[in-house]
Amino acid sequence: MSDEQVAEIRAKVPRMPVFIVANVCSECAANDRELRAEMEAWLNGEMAHWEHEVRSALVLPLEAIDRFVERWT
Repeated sequence: MSDEQVAEIRAKVPRMPVFIVANVCSECAANDRELRAEMEAWLNGEMAHWEHEVRSALVLPLEAIDRFVERWT
């Protein structure tokens, strides 16, 4: 990707990975130790973020059901 393409994507995507750089293909980035470390750190952070989001989405309805059941018991 060119510098302009990267800048355009960064403007549109607020959680854009920091390891995406212009003029570096994904295979080359994966083989670069520094970029690979950044990719892994970003992926771990993304996984933690989405795990939290999914758990929150699942827990809220269950808590509402618990409160409803408690009112009737």
